[in-house]
Amino acid sequence: MKPITACLVAGLVALWAGEATAHPGYPLVVKDTLQLTAIFDPSGPNGGCYLCHQTTGGGTPLRPFGTLLVQQYGLSSDPVNEDDPSLVSALGELQAGPDAHLVTDIKNGIDPNNDPVLEASALPTPEYGCGVAARATSRGPSAVWLAAALFALALRARRAATQLERPVE
Repeated sequence: MKPITACLVAGLVALWAGEATAHPGYPLVVKDTLQLTAIFDPSGPNGGCYLCHQTTGGGTPLRPFGTLLVQQYGLSSDPVNEDDPSLVSALGELQAGPDAHLVTDIKNGIDPNNDPVLEASALPTPEYGCGVAARATSRGPSAVWLAAALFALALRARRAATQLERPVE
């Protein structure tokens, strides 16, 4: 593969690659597992992600309740693949363990993240690397500039190749 073709392919892959996002099915799993009448979201009707995440759109970093489920109850922390059985298991262990009062809080419409015991015992969420950076929700202007730069690079390479092929007079 020619270097210019490799650059174009790599650029297009980077341009269209998806980013890790929240698991959209998790709020429903929480609702069903804890037998709630509705999806619980302390931030209001925003889909349920704020129970565990610091934003209503999910992703990272986690709030204390989400951190507790990952670090002490075995919830998978895979940012790409949704693992419903892992969440069901973590919630089941939570209900049967010393932190069962958090489930009672959720059932009573109380945000478990405000529990002073949870806040005191929660291990800190790592705040470094890509997980801390704000992620764009769209591909925005940077993607347009990347596509334009790749197109210009391809045109320049094509012109250079054409000039090399011309016979010298």
